[in-house]
Amino acid sequence: MVMSLIEWTRLEPGQVEALVAMFVNRERMGSTRITPSRGDGGVDILDRGAGPTGGDVVYQVKRYTDGFSTSQKASVKDSWDTLRSDPRWDDLRVEEWHLVMPLDPSPEAELWLQDLAKDSGVSATWRGLGFVEQLAAKFPDVVDYYLKGGATRIREAQAEVLTLMGLDNVGTATSTQEVTERVQRALGVLDHDPHYRFEFRFGEGPLPTPPADRPGLVLHTAQGTRDGGRWITVDVIARCVASADVEPITINGRFEAEPGTELAKAIQEFYEYGAPVHAEDAFTGELTAPAGLGGELTSATVQIGTAINTDLGDNPAMHLDILGPDDTVLASVDMDRTERSQGLDGSGIRVVLREVNGIFELEERWNLTQQTESRHIRSGDITGLPVRVAVPGIQFLTELKSPNRIRISSRHTAPGRGVVDEHTDFGWDQEQVGGLAAVRRILEVLNVIQDHVGTVIRVPDFPKVDPGQFQAWRFAAAMLQGRELTATIPEGQALTFDLDSEIEVEDSVAVSLPWEVTIDDQVIDLGRYEVLLDEPTLVHRAPVAGGFSHTFTTKDNRIKQRRASATT
Repeated sequence: MVMSLIEWTRLEPGQVEALVAMFVNRERMGSTRITPSRGDGGVDILDRGAGPTGGDVVYQVKRYTDGFSTSQKASVKDSWDTLRSDPRWDDLRVEEWHLVMPLDPSPEAELWLQDLAKDSGVSATWRGLGFVEQLAAKFPDVVDYYLKGGATRIREAQAEVLTLMGLDNVGTATSTQEVTERVQRALGVLDHDPHYRFEFRFGEGPLPTPPADRPGLVLHTAQGTRDGGRWITVDVIARCVASADVEPITINGRFEAEPGTELAKAIQEFYEYGAPVHAEDAFTGELTAPAGLGGELTSATVQIGTAINTDLGDNPAMHLDILGPDDTVLASVDMDRTERSQGLDGSGIRVVLREVNGIFELEERWNLTQQTESRHIRSGDITGLPVRVAVPGIQFLTELKSPNRIRISSRHTAPGRGVVDEHTDFGWDQEQVGGLAAVRRILEVLNVIQDHVGTVIRVPDFPKVDPGQFQAWRFAAAMLQGRELTATIPEGQALTFDLDSEIEVEDSVAVSLPWEVTIDDQVIDLGRYEVLLDEPTLVHRAPVAGGFSHTFTTKDNRIKQRRASATT
């Protein structure tokens, strides 16, 4: 007989459920607790997408520790039936359903469970005492916290660390070594917090920025001044998704904004649609956080955005076409649904689509009460993108106008099966329309050049481009397309060519020259081009290093330029 690690029968039912649920959450770090609004709907813990084929896994935790009675069977059956019938779970595709309790099943109980789930297509598993005991051995910090006074010790360690963090009130400490030992001892106790890890950093100088994309980061705090001096930061890392359910981090307070201001408008849009809001020095309230890291907030800056891992709905990868009045496809882009939010009052829904290369974002808002729709475009920075990448997005934006229409489909499906939306008028002013059209013309010119070279041409920083370069790009694109261009020599001037050898002057002269074009800081080799002189006059010829210099005029001061043939 193996002695149990925990005297389950002596625990209160609430203790059993809390302990077992945290075991499961720590084992399945991405699982979430379900907070019962009107019953849990047969789901205590949900692990979305964790099934063998990408389906969902549900855990139902029970407090039973001594026998499995008829009434307890009825309770389990009720949980099972509720899961199958509750409309709140219509979106689930449950593959596995685990009944978890610190009690192993009898053969009859196991058979009863399998009969309950028979013909449902769901794998039902009884996770009993052995399973729970294994998790207890794996996560002793959970046992210590909930059953052995660990919560009290952790709170004492939190207070100790927070006191020592100031380094100007260290109680009875008599040396730097003693302060260091006390900090390390307190941090060691904090390592046993089953919900969070705490990472402390000490330094001097400007305040460090919060870590970007840190898995599990739920709170970053910093003590110090922005301009310099000593600082201390604390990063709070959730050990599992459910940590924030058990030990939540909350902010309560109010915004202060004058009516009619941009901030007031942003707060209203957050309330109606869940749109992001950035409030500078305009929030007063209180932060509640683990380790005593909360406190009063006065004239605080608050930024509210879309939560990480927000459900983006089915098929977030999308394809959009612009259709002309005759259904001709004028432009196409691939877009990702990156945000979905709903207002606090439930009246508004907001969706953000992002062009896959970041060229623009399309935000749509629906007011469900007033049955109205609005759209907003935010352009991104295309500087540095390959021209091939930038062209489709800019073409799409310039075609967003009536009477054109948008066709929306799931990416990698037949676009013709998509949904057509007639709403394409974004109310842009003439300056915006003209600016987009100008950018499109330049990009299409550069795209012609890209068709003829192996070097990747990137979008230049247009404000820094010399106007003469734009003209050079247009000339290059025209000649690459086979056009012959005519130019005029200014009156009183002539053309000089340094050639390898002397040439004979006849009715016409063709001079082949190296051909390069500069795009931003890129020098693109286009091969060679020809300058054609009709009825030329040789004004001067003289030897130079490596050949001869020839100076010409023409009868009508005109010259022709064209792309050199492959045999020239």
